[in-house]
Amino acid sequence: MIKKILFGILGLIIVLILYITITAGPDIKNFFTYTSTDLDDNLTVLLGYGGNTVVLSDPDGKEVLIVDTKVFGGAKKLKSHVEALGTNLDVFIVNTHPHFDHTGGNKLFPGATILTGEKDEMIPNESAKIILVKQGEEYPVVIGADTAFVRNVGRAHTYNSLVVYLPKQQLLATGDIIFHHIHPALFREEGTDIDSWINAFNTLAEWQIKTVVPGHGKIADKNAIGDAKEYFVSIRKGLDNPQKLEELKQRYADYGNVPLATSFKNTVKFMKEN
Repeated sequence: MIKKILFGILGLIIVLILYITITAGPDIKNFFTYTSTDLDDNLTVLLGYGGNTVVLSDPDGKEVLIVDTKVFGGAKKLKSHVEALGTNLDVFIVNTHPHFDHTGGNKLFPGATILTGEKDEMIPNESAKIILVKQGEEYPVVIGADTAFVRNVGRAHTYNSLVVYLPKQQLLATGDIIFHHIHPALFREEGTDIDSWINAFNTLAEWQIKTVVPGHGKIADKNAIGDAKEYFVSIRKGLDNPQKLEELKQRYADYGNVPLATSFKNTVKFMKEN
């Protein structure tokens, strides 16, 4: 009897995976596609297979900074990439937020220093040194001749959202405060707050930004910040205007979505209820 129940549950999971794969098409494919892009000799962006990852290394092979550690096979590929940079590296990890697709690889880096905004929610790494970056605080991490600034921009996608700015490269790694041309994932029980999210974008204005690495989606330029903010602002203004919402639905028709999880309809529903 128990075996029948377990097989029944497994069957439902398989059907659900097939449904999502068929209906989501390229959005699911991109999530599980791992690509590596070198922006300079010491800076690599690893897209997909979980959240996007930024790796900044010291040319002398002493330190490395990792922004988000992916999940499953992506985390293992990240581990191999870091191992190729040198041995006995001092590893610094930034968890932009606690979701598993961004923190699943933490355990592959024993002894690392992990910067997080939500210590209690972090994927366990018992040998790690934890640095808690509180809301509104900024913490510098020196990697060779580079300094990365880790800032907690407060409540947005989750209760705390960390971003990482590299002034030398004018690059900003945003975690999931930006889903680039993808409808965002919204979880009230995990802290999603649209007003604070919009305000978080405003805190980035002081930085000179050329390149944006979103939590999900392709590498973009600084316009990605304005696009993400406008998405929320425009929908909020149109909530009580069905004609305006239909226009916005068409404007964002090419945005990616995950069935049963993210869509224009889900965003409107969330904003009306919150």
